[in-house]
Amino acid sequence: MFMKKLLIVLVFMYTAISCNSAGGNGYKIEGVLKNTAKEKVLLEKMGLLKMTVIDTAVSNDRGEFILDGVADEKGFYRIRLESNPQIFWIMLLDNKNSYKADLNPMSPIEAKISGSKEQDEFYSFMNNIQKKQQELNALNNKQMGFAQSGMQDSLAVTVNQLNKNADDLKASIANTAKSGDNIFLSLFALMSLGIDQFPDIHDALIARFAKELPKSSYTTELTSIKAQIAEQQKAQQSKEIASQSTAVGAQAPEIDLPTPAGKNIKLSSLRGKYVLIDFWASWCGPCRRENPSVVAAYNKYKSKGFTVYSVSLDKTKDAWVKAIEADGLTWENHVSDLQFWNSVAAAAYGVQGIPAQFLLDKEGKIIARDLRGEALDAKLAEVLK
Repeated sequence: MFMKKLLIVLVFMYTAISCNSAGGNGYKIEGVLKNTAKEKVLLEKMGLLKMTVIDTAVSNDRGEFILDGVADEKGFYRIRLESNPQIFWIMLLDNKNSYKADLNPMSPIEAKISGSKEQDEFYSFMNNIQKKQQELNALNNKQMGFAQSGMQDSLAVTVNQLNKNADDLKASIANTAKSGDNIFLSLFALMSLGIDQFPDIHDALIARFAKELPKSSYTTELTSIKAQIAEQQKAQQSKEIASQSTAVGAQAPEIDLPTPAGKNIKLSSLRGKYVLIDFWASWCGPCRRENPSVVAAYNKYKSKGFTVYSVSLDKTKDAWVKAIEADGLTWENHVSDLQFWNSVAAAAYGVQGIPAQFLLDKEGKIIARDLRGEALDAKLAEVLK
């Protein structure tokens, strides 16, 4: 996975760069598109969370174009073709340099963008990474050949070498991300590894940007990404906890929510009966189509100790009540906090989509999940003999 992701980054982010510094209060890019004429070219600011077009130009009959203006800040920018958004070239741009860009749309990796000393460092880094990636690709091809020919000893040696080289490359990039002198090179290295994979380096880079470039949008975005990752991890942990607590055989988590009349009904108050917890909503088409099966099961087995505990993910009481009446959901156990997908009950049960159902035994243990139509009838017939 690391090799695949790194290769993608290298193909689209590789730029060959040499130094040609020129002072000024704005940028100027004099470019040539090989074998391409009358092409609209866009210059985009590459944020970590979004792209923003800041300049455009149209190449002449010889493929020549000029982009000039004042950038909001120093950072990663990319030149791309409007006709094919998949073709672009990344550069480290600021308002102190003029740039020359020789670009080949037929072979995006063949690029030469000259302009600053920092880009020389960027080029050296990328050149080194590309060479090591080519070595990994060669080893990977050897591995496939040995595997197909059944040469197990050679295959084992190649696999070990491939893994070692991949680990060494990853460590080298991580070291640049952690301690590179060029803060933007460190950021690029972290991006190529995956920001979420190295939280310690991410934190260190946030602190470094806050100190060196406190007003940079990258400082804000790195901090925002950290918060997003934390939120995603929290959600994943909650999902895993919910998955464990709602597995078949687990004691069903308590639910204590109000009915349309405002009176709370606890799930545990139904102990002694087989209970189908049914997560649904008036706005959910599949739920409404499933309701007749639930109604049929309720009418058939209610006299044998079966009931339904319906948890609605509705947003308004009126829509909820109308759907109950329209679908003939005659049982009393209808509850909701009217919080849509923010329902506390849905979170507790790890519900990601509805309808979602959990069948409980008389002790409140989960004995089946997501039974539909005949499957629900068959299970109830089995347990309510």
